[in-house]
Amino acid sequence: DPEALYWLARTQLKLGLVNPALENGKTLVARTPRYLGGYMVLSEAYVALYRQAEDRERGKGYLEQALSVLKDAERVNPRYAPLHLQRGLVYALLGERDKAEASLKQALALEDTPEIRSALAELYLSMGRLDEALANCDRVIALKPDFAEAHYNRGNALKDLKRLDEALASFDRAIALKPDYAEAYSNRGNALKDLKRPDEALASFDRAIALKPDYAD
Repeated sequence: DPEALYWLARTQLKLGLVNPALENGKTLVARTPRYLGGYMVLSEAYVALYRQAEDRERGKGYLEQALSVLKDAERVNPRYAPLHLQRGLVYALLGERDKAEASLKQALALEDTPEIRSALAELYLSMGRLDEALANCDRVIALKPDFAEAHYNRGNALKDLKRLDEALASFDRAIALKPDYAEAYSNRGNALKDLKRPDEALASFDRAIALKPDYAD
């Protein structure tokens, strides 16, 4: 049953069991080459291997393998939006931002979802295109008000635009939706620091460290 094997592989990825997930993804693609889920979980397994790699430059070979898997998937169904979303995320990890933007826009043209717009917002943040990042965050929140990552990214865009009080409100909303959001606590601390509220900033940083002790920022 390809569905059972697919969900087993996805569960293994969630548990950090990347090699078994990789093998199950390969089995899925070999046994049921028309089943898109196999390609998707296999590409995600390669991305997970990249994230685990101590040498990120050498680990980029895993990202190239992920792109190769997605190219095979495109032959099955070129109009599958999650495929182009995944490709955009891989290109972003490779630092190929123009290709990442093109892939994410292709995904968006096929299906306007909060996940795709959130990925676009993160990409625009990394490119310093703050107004476009903010517009996509606002669209995500309109589609899905409880999407914590969208409020977090909105806070980051507002912080970089020096709209600090609004940024703080967005970080607070992200934390209300996701209480263990260490990154939101950290960037909330940065906003508070810029607002000259050091005691509150320290408390926010302390909370981020408590949630994620190895969080270098």
